[in-house]
Amino acid sequence: MAIVAGALLVLGLVAGGVGSIVSLIDTEDGAAPAFPFDNSDQGDAGQGDGDPDVGPVEASLQAKIDEYKEGQVDGWLWAKIPDNEYNRTAVTAFLYLLIDMKLAASFGADTSTYLDDADALEQKLLNQEPLGTDISIKLSDRTFTYDGETGEGGFTDN
Repeated sequence: MAIVAGALLVLGLVAGGVGSIVSLIDTEDGAAPAFPFDNSDQGDAGQGDGDPDVGPVEASLQAKIDEYKEGQVDGWLWAKIPDNEYNRTAVTAFLYLLIDMKLAASFGADTSTYLDDADALEQKLLNQEPLGTDISIKLSDRTFTYDGETGEGGFTDN
């Protein structure tokens, strides 16, 4: 499952609107921000609210995205894995991969393996293993990279 950075960013803009991309700001401790997308203005789309435009795979993926975004904030995630730069980078990569699957599903991709793929990625994340997919996403002021074999990466200024 390869991610094409430009396509993901364009699809993100199309699917979520320009307002869904928030600025990437360093935290006080200099760590990478938790996750640079905010789709709270999307209402409950993807939450199984009966929206006929949202399929069950998209809804499940969105629920997992929301769960992990919330887990970073309320701390339950950091109770399962250490809160360090390696894991923060892995969580960001994990969320990008889930968003990639969700967007592909919204454009009619074959989603027959997506939930199993998401579960496998989640297990790798929780076992602190590399996720197996390289990512490079260039944003306006930063680039996020992730090495799927080593788990190394993060945000760098453009």
